[in-house]
Amino acid sequence: VIDPGHGGEDPGAVGPKGTMEKNVNLNIAKYLKEMLVRENYKVFLTRDEDKFIPLAERTKFANDKNANLFVSIHCNASEKRTGTDKGFEIYFLSENATDPDAVATEKLENEVVKFEKQTPELTKLQKILWSMIVNEFMNESSKLCSLILQEVVQRTDLNNRGVKQAGFYVLRGAQMPAVLVECGFISNPY
Repeated sequence: VIDPGHGGEDPGAVGPKGTMEKNVNLNIAKYLKEMLVRENYKVFLTRDEDKFIPLAERTKFANDKNANLFVSIHCNASEKRTGTDKGFEIYFLSENATDPDAVATEKLENEVVKFEKQTPELTKLQKILWSMIVNEFMNESSKLCSLILQEVVQRTDLNNRGVKQAGFYVLRGAQMPAVLVECGFISNPY
């Protein structure tokens, strides 16, 4: 299952010329799906149009499809130019982010919960699911991150920002190896 991040009323990050992350993510996901289908993979998208889908429904969709992998597609952003705001990085789920940049990315990507209706029961259930699942697929997710990163580095000239860990809500609850890809910085005009 490929998950084009954001959508609908949630634009994600917005580039300097108004490019919305939700649209870039959807285009990348559709292109990736085409590539994988040509290689005889069975591929599902969590969304194939500009609509908002709550984070928990995205992993539920993957679970219901009995997916072998869950890949959430995103574009990174930086509030101000730092000189390090360029390149490709990939994440797997962890309770603790690996570095300050991972913390910032986690915060940015998790802002989508403001578009979701939270109830105390749902929040409690999410915490229980989090504690049960977080470690089950951690090793496989880490290996998947390394494999994807290796292929991206070999096939592109993107700056390699590495494999990182963070507590992305969209990865919680996935009952399979799950990763979040930051394809590049939409905030970087280059």
